Amino acid sequence: MSISDLVSVVGVLTAIIALIIESRMTKIALYTQAMLELNKEFYGGKISERRRSAAKKLLLNQSAPRELEDILDFFTDIAIMTERGALDKNLVYDMYSYWMIYYWEIAQDVVKEGRKKDPEGWKVLERLVVKLAKDEKLDHSPEAIKSFLREEARVEE
Repeated sequence: MSISDLVSVVGVLTAIIALIIESRMTKIALYTQAMLELNKEFYGGKISERRRSAAKKLLLNQSAPRELEDILDFFTDIAIMTERGALDKNLVYDMYSYWMIYYWEIAQDVVKEGRKKDPEGWKVLERLVVKLAKDEKLDHSPEAIKSFLREEARVEE
């Protein structure tokens, strides 16, 4: 093998390595952008309003099916993106598992009712919540759920 062949091989390998690094950096940038957009909606957009409204109603022993459906749909979008690799599962765990698990538990009546019309409704979310709940040790007592709802009722007040 001549020196020019060796230089060519090194050049090709360098280009491949650079491409792999660039691909990973692009994926990280896309994860970050997606998470920022989701956070904007979760903490200051429509979902923030729905969380506050649902919590206030539930604390007054009123139903909140519309609000809970919207919250479940938001988390389902996250679950779909996670399942398809558009979001990192560890990031989702760190940023949303607490809320996903509690809202999944709180909304079981809404899920059961929704599945009468669509038996597959929120299945992707359910799969993710089951995985997240294995690692997240939350108190599921009525007192803990009430405390969670009180926190949520104060969102963006």
